[in-house]
Amino acid sequence: MSDIISIANLSLSTSQQTLLQLPEFRSKLGEVHAVLGESGSGKSLLLKCLIGLLPPNITASGDIQVHIPGIDITELNQWTPKDWYRIRGKQIGMVFQEPLSALNPQMTCGAQLQEALDIHAAPSNTNSKSEIRERLSDVGMGADVDRVLTSYPHQLSGGQRQNFVVTDGKSVFGGGGIRQLTGAEATVCELQKLYFSPVIRGLGLGKKIIAACLDFAKSADYEFCY
Repeated sequence: MSDIISIANLSLSTSQQTLLQLPEFRSKLGEVHAVLGESGSGKSLLLKCLIGLLPPNITASGDIQVHIPGIDITELNQWTPKDWYRIRGKQIGMVFQEPLSALNPQMTCGAQLQEALDIHAAPSNTNSKSEIRERLSDVGMGADVDRVLTSYPHQLSGGQRQNFVVTDGKSVFGGGGIRQLTGAEATVCELQKLYFSPVIRGLGLGKKIIAACLDFAKSADYEFCY
């Protein structure tokens, strides 16, 4: 099986300093990796690079190849805004460290999941409501699904918000490809970690998830890549 991600001599830098250097990394579809490092070492920057969300003052150099079905160009630095519109959320998704920053405070959780599914799911998908309920059950929220769907993000607990964003269409409903989590160790409590690993594996079958956290990675049998 060919690599879905291939990185060689990656360097992330500002005009004043080099922030991250990664000599080589390769990964195939279906693999799960953990990015390990101290706070400020560049874990999240690496994942933001792979989803095209680097801050404007940071530049990426090196060979970064990402193989996405339907996209002829594999060199990430050559993707156009139109390419990213087709890719981000559907083929490459990300769960950020603080769930509230990724959720709309003026929309109920159910409306946000429905909107994401409408944008990213295949037109032939006519079972959106049942799929939303199934996804929430996958992350341990099945017993409280009706309240979650009618609640606004601030009405959920911190742990519930973290689990909810995992089901968000921007990172789950979009089909195959690359799934990234950043800073999960800061928002997932020890009790959640007991079931979070199998949940992630279940949602990631046939996909890829890159987890940028130290404690979470140690609690699961992941392959270390950095």
